[in-house]
Amino acid sequence: MRPYKKQAQGAILLEALVAVVILTVGLTFVLQAMMQHLRAARVAQEYSLAAQQLDNSLTPQILVSLNTNKKPSYICAVSDDKFHCEVKTASALASPDKDINFQPVSFNLSWPSGKGDRSLNIPYYTARVQE
Repeated sequence: MRPYKKQAQGAILLEALVAVVILTVGLTFVLQAMMQHLRAARVAQEYSLAAQQLDNSLTPQILVSLNTNKKPSYICAVSDDKFHCEVKTASALASPDKDINFQPVSFNLSWPSGKGDRSLNIPYYTARVQE
């Protein structure tokens, strides 16, 4: 067997070093992608929970107001103390033929998340037929 030259031994060490650097860079990108995915999943979970809270609070009220045909008064009561709910109504808008009044209602749910706050705003319109 022929002994390795000193240059060949240095080349093997350099190849190993380059391979470790490439592996490190690749793993860094994989870990960053995983962290970004985890953050996105947490945010999606928060929005899903917020939508569920808003739906549980307001759907019965909307159904009652539609079935009784009286002017709705919305109370935003969520079961989780983490959420803050607010309902805003604007003046009614008449349809072009003046037979229907549209009442714009805005449901806003906010909650603390990380260093800031997040919010979910849902615009809604009720329609009343003029009698």
